[in-house]
Amino acid sequence: MTSLPRARSRPRRPALDKARQAEAERFAPERFREAQSALENARQQVQARDYRGALSSANAAAERSRSAATAAVAARTLARSAAEVALAELQAVLDDVAAVRQEAEQAKLPAEAFAEVEPRLESLKAGLDAAQEQVDAGDVLAAQAAALELKSQGAGLADAFRQARTAWEEAHPKGKARGAKPAPKKSPR
Repeated sequence: MTSLPRARSRPRRPALDKARQAEAERFAPERFREAQSALENARQQVQARDYRGALSSANAAAERSRSAATAAVAARTLARSAAEVALAELQAVLDDVAAVRQEAEQAKLPAEAFAEVEPRLESLKAGLDAAQEQVDAGDVLAAQAAALELKSQGAGLADAFRQARTAWEEAHPKGKARGAKPAPKKSPR
């Protein structure tokens, strides 16, 4: 009996390699595992000299690998879109806060009026910058998770600035010096 060439004893993996390059392990892990399992099944069938079964399993592995690569591309695109939408929503919160601060500045409120809520704003800005860097670097899953966490941090931030403004204005009424008594009214003669 003649032995088969070495290439037949070991199924090729170009489709699985393409799925790996598409990051199917991260974005479509279940489909990627199915492709790996089908490839392993093909290897076992080659070792058992079941070449028809091996060919069938190899074809199934290739198809599952292509499916995993396609799913990974779609999942990456979806995660990127979700991260970008969340970041845009956070930018809207920052824009809203900026509008409140601008109104306060026009009303001559000092920056110290917002001292209590300022750390939340700075934390949100830093997180937004970091999440944007993750998107730019292609780490869209981490960016998506960070953006979702930041959304809860940003919730109500503009209202907190509005409340801080109102509290400052109530504590510091215009036209009245602190602790000063109003001047007595003069009676007409």
